[in-house]
Amino acid sequence: MTETWSARPSEFYEFKSWGSDGVIFLCDSGDTHLLNPMGVQALELLQSSSFQLIDLVRELSLSPALDAESITPNSVLGLLTELYYLGILSKK
Repeated sequence: MTETWSARPSEFYEFKSWGSDGVIFLCDSGDTHLLNPMGVQALELLQSSSFQLIDLVRELSLSPALDAESITPNSVLGLLTELYYLGILSKK
């Protein structure tokens, strides 16, 4: 079974980006986390739609702001897992 990932409602966090960098403020803990360009692009995509891993990898690899060679299923899954454990993403 393939998991589908999506961003949780924005009441759980605040997301700000500028250029290719961004930050997430977690409302429940008060923690702030810096996002790299892949994290920014992934979160922006997941805020607008749900994706399976392979589809998100494909979308991210099309971004001119990212190095397509660094966008692998393992690197994207690592990012998704980290954002999931921070409470920013949900998966079905």
